[in-house]
Amino acid sequence: MAALTYSSPELRGKVVKCRTFLNFAVIESRYSPGERLSQHCHSRAFISITLTGSYSEDWGSVPCDYTAGQTIFHASGESHSNRFGDRGAELLNVMIYPNVLGELRQLGVDPDIRSVCESEYSLQLAIKLRHEAFFVHDLSSGLVSEGLAMELCGEIFRCQTRDVNCTSHWLDKVDSILRARFREPVTLADLAGTVGVHPVHLARAFRKRFGHSVGEQIRKLRTEEACRELWHSQLPIAEIAARAGFSDQSHLSRTLKRYIGMSPREFRSRPAKEIDPTD
Repeated sequence: MAALTYSSPELRGKVVKCRTFLNFAVIESRYSPGERLSQHCHSRAFISITLTGSYSEDWGSVPCDYTAGQTIFHASGESHSNRFGDRGAELLNVMIYPNVLGELRQLGVDPDIRSVCESEYSLQLAIKLRHEAFFVHDLSSGLVSEGLAMELCGEIFRCQTRDVNCTSHWLDKVDSILRARFREPVTLADLAGTVGVHPVHLARAFRKRFGHSVGEQIRKLRTEEACRELWHSQLPIAEIAARAGFSDQSHLSRTLKRYIGMSPREFRSRPAKEIDPTD
C-alpha cells in the first residue's frame, strides 16, 4: 500500500490529505473564504477538480472563474494567481509524474496545453478517486487509485481532443463575428460565450489559427476600413476614425503610423498607383 503523507511543496493553501502512488500523488487542499494566492508557478503538471466552493484564476491576460464540478489540467511550468470566493473552496488535485507525461506524448497527446473539462464524468471519477485514495486502504486500493487517476487523465485529454476537432468550425464563426462587429466594442468573454468555449482556449486557438490575437485582428480590420474610407471618400478624418471603431482621430493616426508608416493625411494624399489601402 502506498505511504500516506500530509505535505506538498507543489500546492498552497491547507493540504488536508495527500497520498502518493507510483505515477501520481492525490492531494486534497482547502482554501479559506476570500483567500488570495499571489502569482506562483507549478513545476509539475496536475489535474485540479473543484469539489466545493468557487475561485477565480488569473492565467495569462484572461481571468477565469471556476465553480464546483469543473476540472482543469494545468501544464507543467504554468504560472497563475488565485482568489477564492465567499465560501472558500475545496479542491482535489492529481499530480502527474513525468514518466506518465512521456507516455502520453508517445500516444500523440499534448500534455503542454492547459485544458478545461466540463465533463460530468470527470467529477464522478474524482469523487471515486478521493474515496479510494483516502478512505480505502486494502491491498488493492493503490491499484484502483492508479486506474482511476489514469482514467481521469484520459477523460481530460479526450475533452482536449474533442475541442481540437471542433476548433475549425467555431473559429470560423469567431472570424465572421469580428468581421461583422469590428466597429463595436467586442470582448473576449462575449466571443467565448457566443461560441461556447472558454476565453483562454479561444485566445490560444485563435492565435494558433490566424497567427495573431483577437485584439490584433480587430485593430487590423478597423485599420483596413479606415484606409478604404480615406481612399474612397472625402469625409473628415475624425468622422472616419469614429465610423471605423477608433476612439478618436489621434488613435487612428497612431495606428496608421505604426502599421503603414503614414498619417491619415499622408495616406490620403498618395497617388493611386503607389498604395493599396487593403494591403
